[in-house]
Amino acid sequence: MNPPPPPPPPQNTSNLFNTDKDAQASIFKVEALKTRNFLFGIAVVYFIGNALPVIIAGGSGGSIAISLIVSIVFAGMGLLATTQPYIAALISAVLLVIMLILLAAAMTALSGPTWVLMLPWIIFLVAVGLEIAAFKSANKAEQARKLMV
Repeated sequence: MNPPPPPPPPQNTSNLFNTDKDAQASIFKVEALKTRNFLFGIAVVYFIGNALPVIIAGGSGGSIAISLIVSIVFAGMGLLATTQPYIAALISAVLLVIMLILLAAAMTALSGPTWVLMLPWIIFLVAVGLEIAAFKSANKAEQARKLMV
């Protein structure tokens, strides 16, 4: 009996793309979309976490409007991230720092049950986690962009 033929050599993955620029363009697109999704996530978390409790409690329309405006700004940063992911992540980080300052100032004037006082901080921490993930993806996208040139 003859021994079985040897297995074929592994396919070279560099053949999947015409050039290295195509590979980097693909990486840029994927990472930019990840950045966009993380920034959209911040918008959704912020709106759900801040506006829905106000709506349920029958709060003021001003609080709902502020939550909606902030969410729209973060969604806009998500749209910007499809073409300029690093700039979008940087601007949203600056917005989060401003929100931290405003949140700390607002918390000094509030009193109430512990869960009510903890909810904005929990939302902020979730937003920071999403922002860190957005920065990681934006950094990968920018590295791919530099290699495309």
